[in-house]
Order: sequence, then C-alpha cells, then structure tokens
Amino acid sequence: MEHHPLDSYTRLSRERCTMTAKRHTTKKQADLIAAGILLILGIYVSIEVSGFKKIASLDIGPAFFPKVLGGLLIVFSILLALQTVKNNNQEPVEFMNRNLWIVFIVVGIFSIVFNLIGFVFSSIMILMVLMKLMGAGTWKKTLFVSTITTLIIYGVFDYFLHVPLPWGIFEGLF
Repeated sequence: MEHHPLDSYTRLSRERCTMTAKRHTTKKQADLIAAGILLILGIYVSIEVSGFKKIASLDIGPAFFPKVLGGLLIVFSILLALQTVKNNNQEPVEFMNRNLWIVFIVVGIFSIVFNLIGFVFSSIMILMVLMKLMGAGTWKKTLFVSTITTLIIYGVFDYFLHVPLPWGIFEGLF
C-alpha cells in the first residue's frame, strides 16, 4: 500500500478538528450547566414528593428520603455554582461523551418501564447495562450482582421502611 504525502496532513487535520470540537466547552461552563440541571432536578424532586401520601403507622413516611435527597441536590448544586464562579476554570473539557448519553438513555428507559414491569425487573436491567458500560465484567457476573443489589434494596424498602415498590405487570405473581 503506497503512502500518499497528503495522508498524514489529512490525518492531522482530522485530529485537530476533533480536538477543536471537544474544546468548545470549558470546565466553568460544564460545571455551571451541571449545577443548573441538578438544581432543577432538586426542585422537581422536592415538589413531587410533597404529594406523597403519609403512612399513618410510620414516623418517617415515603417522602422523607426523597425530600432529603432533593434538598441535598439543591444545596450542592448551589455550592457547585458558587465554587465554579469563584474558581473561573477555563480549561477545555469534553462535556458530553458517548457513555454519558448512554446513561441518559438507559435512565430514561428505566423511568418509562419502571411502573410497567416493576421495580425489581427494571432495576436489574438498568444495573446490568450500567455495570457493563463501566466494564464490570461478564454478563453472568453483572446479572448476579444486579440481582442481589436489587433484592437488598427491595427488602429495605418493603420490609424495613414499609414502602411498597411497584411490581408492574407481575403484581399478582409475587
């Protein structure tokens, strides 16, 4: 295969374009965007949990933990924004990479199928996909770990906190 003199120029030009495309976002911009998204999410969670029904037999109702998490999201997003403005880091960063988009898509699918197929099955699926995405091992290993993790979480909510989680179409089976 012959080497053409323009091949290396074309390759370098392509690399420069790729590097330039990734440098459109600074660390400051990325952190401010993240802080804004987390703030909106915290406010949304705080508003949504206010409609949760209180269970008379519990001192801590099903809204307690989401309220705490919503409040923490609000506080930490404000702290992130303040720290970002103070530090003014203009270092270029890649803000949205492929894995982040996959996580968004998987979480979006999870939120859609959660009530349809229930907590247990949807949680096992999302954990398996995210673990594989992070390179956690074989499908067999991720199935085992995601199943055990999901069952522990289900047990804590159902038996200790008395917060029922949806079974979806499998409601009468378990």
